[in-house]
Amino acid sequence: MFFLLPKVHNIIHCPMFKKSLPNKIIQSVLTITYGHPVCNYVPGHNLSHHQHTQTARDVMRTTKLRFRWHFLNGLLFFVIIGIAMLGNDKNYFDVQRAKKRPIYKQMKIESLVLVAFYGIAIATDFSKFVVLILIPHSFAKFCIITLNMLQHDGKNQSICFCFFCHILIAIFLRM
Repeated sequence: MFFLLPKVHNIIHCPMFKKSLPNKIIQSVLTITYGHPVCNYVPGHNLSHHQHTQTARDVMRTTKLRFRWHFLNGLLFFVIIGIAMLGNDKNYFDVQRAKKRPIYKQMKIESLVLVAFYGIAIATDFSKFVVLILIPHSFAKFCIITLNMLQHDGKNQSICFCFFCHILIAIFLRM
């Protein structure tokens, strides 16, 4: 599942299609591969992390973890940042709902698609759901969130403003 996460990342930065409906459909399909609504990338990644990398406004900043034993920083980063991101997402989508913005409706559609997919998979075979879907989804999320620690921790942010992400996007756009 991790190999599909760059697609999730890129689709939020640069929609594949000019029309809205195909983009909404592809986001719903990618939601199944990611195990989380793709729209949820917007508040934590696009609006927080990319605009405020490693500052107090970056919900994913690596400075939130400062254990002396760096192994703990890497191991617990996913849990601590994941919880912070869920709260950030909730706040963001509450505002979007109040403003009647289309992203709120898209997030609800993606959530329904995911719940329906999970429900069918669980009803079909619970043990296969755990082994083939739940564990890979969880591992992929662990990897993509923890990658932030490897990418940004200890770097001079006045020079490194998510350089790697911008290079990947530039390559993707040229394809």
